[in-house]
Amino acid sequence: WGGEQSPACDVYSIGLVLYTALNGGVMPFFSSDTEHTPEARAHALQSRMKGTEFPAASTAGRELTDVVNRAIAFQPEDRYAKPAALKQALEAFTVAYASGAVISFKQP
Repeated sequence: WGGEQSPACDVYSIGLVLYTALNGGVMPFFSSDTEHTPEARAHALQSRMKGTEFPAASTAGRELTDVVNRAIAFQPEDRYAKPAALKQALEAFTVAYASGAVISFKQP
């Protein structure tokens, strides 16, 4: 990470909150029974900095996973350009979900 601040940082932060919510409150690279020790946090950070993909969120279906995964992409240029673009993708998902066109949630 080069320390540059851009709208892609905001997109990543929002995506991380969405991911955690869709994963039963469990952050990436942690399990539900993992204690948040300094070692566990270091392992999670090392996994992410190596570019390791996030494990699939436990309750998100494929379509919503696609939206969230783009928001939390490792490379900033692979994310939505701005939070407004993420919002549009989430709104499009919501419309598709409401119409029955997609299945969004898996049973935990």
